[in-house]
Amino acid sequence: MTVYVDRIQKMYPKDPQARRLGTRWCHLFADSEIELMAFAIDIGLRKEWFQKSNRGIPHFDLTASRRKMAVEQGAKEITTKEYLIHLQDYRAIKKLEEIEAADKARREPPPEPERPKTDIHIHKKNQYEKGEFGAVLLDRKKVLD
Repeated sequence: MTVYVDRIQKMYPKDPQARRLGTRWCHLFADSEIELMAFAIDIGLRKEWFQKSNRGIPHFDLTASRRKMAVEQGAKEITTKEYLIHLQDYRAIKKLEEIEAADKARREPPPEPERPKTDIHIHKKNQYEKGEFGAVLLDRKKVLD
């Protein structure tokens, strides 16, 4: 498993707090979210800074100073083209997972609906719970005759 950083780019964050940190950012992402989280915590990122959307690779945005720290800790530097290849792969995998889930749902029979209990079932159950039914012992000889 590997952690990656792409090159710094000029971005215009919507969040005012993010804008005060500057407009030059890059992405920190990994082959797995678990590895990404562990690495991010190691370099001092907060979990709430994690970004996950339906279209993009789960990632953290990094400023230049955090990017330098990530590279020093072992993150692999990649080009924008390589980042886009990772993005295409990620989207393709997600699409396959969606298709497999839909196919599995189509193959599995739907669960049988629970049959509503009739009044007579409820009445007999109540009688049984109250002990109104006595134990009926059958004489084996009479049954067999």
